[in-house]
Amino acid sequence: MVQLAAQVDELRAGGSRVEAVLPDSGSEHLFGKNAMDLSLRRPLPGPVTRAGRCWVSGWRRSGADPDRASGSVCDDHPVTAVERPSMPSEPALEMLWEAADPRDALMTRFGFPAGAAAGRWVATALAERWGVRVDSCERIVMSGHNALAWVGTPGARLIAKWSVVPERFPRLAGLARLLVWLEGRGLPVSAPVATPEGHHQVELDGASVGVQREVAGDLLDTTDEREVRAAGAVLARLHAALAVYPEADRIPGVAGRSAGLTDELTGWLDAVPDHVPAAARDALRRLVAEAPGEPLPVQLVHGDFRSANVLCVGPAVAAVLDFEEARLDHRVVELARSAVLLGTRFRDWGPVSAEVRTWFLDGYASVSPLTPTEAAWWDALVAWHSVAMMPRDGDPTGWGPAALAQLSEPWSQLSS
Repeated sequence: MVQLAAQVDELRAGGSRVEAVLPDSGSEHLFGKNAMDLSLRRPLPGPVTRAGRCWVSGWRRSGADPDRASGSVCDDHPVTAVERPSMPSEPALEMLWEAADPRDALMTRFGFPAGAAAGRWVATALAERWGVRVDSCERIVMSGHNALAWVGTPGARLIAKWSVVPERFPRLAGLARLLVWLEGRGLPVSAPVATPEGHHQVELDGASVGVQREVAGDLLDTTDEREVRAAGAVLARLHAALAVYPEADRIPGVAGRSAGLTDELTGWLDAVPDHVPAAARDALRRLVAEAPGEPLPVQLVHGDFRSANVLCVGPAVAAVLDFEEARLDHRVVELARSAVLLGTRFRDWGPVSAEVRTWFLDGYASVSPLTPTEAAWWDALVAWHSVAMMPRDGDPTGWGPAALAQLSEPWSQLSS
């Protein structure tokens, strides 16, 4: 505290205005259980003092580098000129897939009364922890208790992603390490940007925050054969890398399989809802009974490989996104699931054709052909994932017919 007081005196002597932010007589309610509730905090007047370090923002000294971050640490060296983040307009607020009011979600889930407040918080986080000045925050997209902010900086456009679910923080840190490792092996992923201290995921203000560079590209177009084949090939490369990732057991929440495929599918069929036609259930049981019983290797997989998470530039895959569903599974199970769900996006949950699934499988096999045991399971797994997508009420995108088409013998019975 003595060192901090001396620094404050030095700043004041040099003409800077230094104000205390916490604690004061109006801030008692911010301690204890309310300490991380952002909605209770008043805007910061300028510099913030914390744990012997002084953060100064809001002023510029002559000769300052305009590309410096919007905050400087005053320890044993002079304060460098900085600028307060300036965002003249409100960022657009969106929900990724939920039918919810984004303004209500921003307040009730994240504690921000408006988009501008969230944008300022993101700008401060990037300035203080990453040393990056944010010039604009154009868009904030929310999904569950996760949010993404698209921001402009002097160097590049970045995406800040944060979660406010504390029990997920260790998993997010583990996934950040995984992405850095995959990028180092030449895989097309969007790896997090490190802080000056080398951290890829940072906890602050009750949130876990990561920053990524914006990747140019369009979501995978399943009508483009070249893109679909390229996606299959990239998934094969990704599986090969994930199979040898040395820290898979250090990622929290990556659960292993508790049963073999035969037992799992049989158990699922025993509990399948009544809206799935009996002929479809019987046909799937026959496919499962005909599949080989020998065990398949289990490895780390992506968990949600589909159009919504694959960016392409021309016929090439630019990036595979969103590893938050990563888990331990058989690679052929993920391959079959991805083939069935390949065309799904955030609000467009329609099936792809058998031809598209063939393109995808061929692309995968061009890098890593299936083993005889995996190939023997293929039809059953594709049929299983197809039947699992059949909706209980209404079917505007045709999941039912697509599932029944996988079961050619029952299909003629059910359509008669």
